[in-house]
Amino acid sequence: DRFQPAHALALFLQGAASTESFPWDSREIADYLHGLTVPSACKGWTLVQVDGYSIGWAKGDGNVLKNHYPKGLRR
Repeated sequence: DRFQPAHALALFLQGAASTESFPWDSREIADYLHGLTVPSACKGWTLVQVDGYSIGWAKGDGNVLKNHYPKGLRR
């Protein structure tokens, strides 16, 4: 009874209402790809990007983004 966007949709989108973009060599991207949380002020479903390229979803609570990167793709 709730909306959960698919990973394939994230890869297709160029941007979203809530988007967080990080540089490719940042600690935040390394943490995200390992399945950890990332600090952010975004709330709700957020599209995570690396230098403008979409890589997946996270759900924000206003303090951190909780990772929704597929477990099979995590490092």
